[in-house]
Amino acid sequence: MNYCLRRTVKGILLSILIVQALSIPAYADGPNSGAFFQEWSEQSQIALVSSSMIMAMVIASQTDKKQYECLNEWYSKTQDLSERRNKEIVDLALKNPGALPQIVIMAAIEKKCGKFAAP
Repeated sequence: MNYCLRRTVKGILLSILIVQALSIPAYADGPNSGAFFQEWSEQSQIALVSSSMIMAMVIASQTDKKQYECLNEWYSKTQDLSERRNKEIVDLALKNPGALPQIVIMAAIEKKCGKFAAP
């Protein structure tokens, strides 16, 4: 993939992640609280975490190979591992209702595999 196309893909993927992070309505305590996440079904909570992790891995695959490999090893090496990580991240988000779940997801990713590169 040539350089210009790679930068375009990085920008699009980062934009999608940002839109996803900002577009979830916060029903309980306003837009800066994750209290609404507490009211979701477990299936919905896991779906948010899973889709966010997949998007993060797509972005990492285009921006930082080492980060992608770290995420792959930490999160998606096996189906069982992905399910355990989803549950761990959901539990962490539930323990921190003052933070949006996307912030908790990003914190978990950055703690394990480092910060995302700026586009």
